[in-house]
Amino acid sequence: AIPVYGLFHQVEINLIISILCETYALSIDFSEDRGWYILVSDAYKVVMNDIDIVREAEEDLQREKLENLWRQYGHYVVMAIVLIVIGTAVVTFYDFWTTKQNQEATVALEEAYASKDTAPLEELLPELPKRHQLVANLMIAGKAFNDNEDDKANAFLEKAAQNNGGDPYLRDLA
Repeated sequence: AIPVYGLFHQVEINLIISILCETYALSIDFSEDRGWYILVSDAYKVVMNDIDIVREAEEDLQREKLENLWRQYGHYVVMAIVLIVIGTAVVTFYDFWTTKQNQEATVALEEAYASKDTAPLEELLPELPKRHQLVANLMIAGKAFNDNEDDKANAFLEKAAQNNGGDPYLRDLA
């Protein structure tokens, strides 16, 4: 595009533009916002129109391919998203539930340990989860050793050593 600024009078500009248009097969576009004439080759307009048409055709092809993919596999994507959301909810609920169970078992262990003898701990033992049973066996063994009941302490240490549900370091300590 060739801009022609207001260097000449309007009559001279019109004459120059008409000569250029006839000589070089140009068309005239007037830019209202800038106030100048733009001389554009017809060949340039054809090429630009062809490029625009090709670009639009490519965009339409891409859109059609994407729509076909969505029609073919969209329900799998939706199912995967739903399964991920449900799976996350299940895992979160399970974590919440196990945390609550562990907190309740820990509170019960603390209350039973507060007594001077081992009877409350022994009564609570079957109700506890495996990992808490290991800790309770060690607590009972410790109280039994303090009360000079070595046979009872050794029996509970043996139970703690055989517990596979608890912390391996605590089990090895027994």
